[in-house]
Amino acid sequence: MIYVSTAKLAVIDEPERPSLSPIPAAAAAAAADPAFSTPEAKEHRIPKPMTCPPAPLRAPAKRKLSHSAILKATKKFRAAREFFLSPEVVEAALVANVFAAETARRAPKCDLRTLKYFR
Repeated sequence: MIYVSTAKLAVIDEPERPSLSPIPAAAAAAAADPAFSTPEAKEHRIPKPMTCPPAPLRAPAKRKLSHSAILKATKKFRAAREFFLSPEVVEAALVANVFAAETARRAPKCDLRTLKYFR
């Protein structure tokens, strides 16, 4: 092989190396001794892969609500909303609240330390 050095720009010859060849004595000795050979019996072989189970099934798609079912649900919601927000219910709640406040103002108050009633 010839190498060129860029620092000195000189050509250097390198001697050829001998090629490495296999040593026949070692291969023959390994083949003759069964203790150092690869086991070839059936129990030493890698087992063949088993078949995979099938992929899991997808869950069935959920049913979509029909138009009539949506209308039924909204009607029930409207009925509940009208019951709780009807003017009669709101008025009854306000009257009860005002009545409770007036009776609390009119009721005689008691001092628990002296047990005397005062207004």
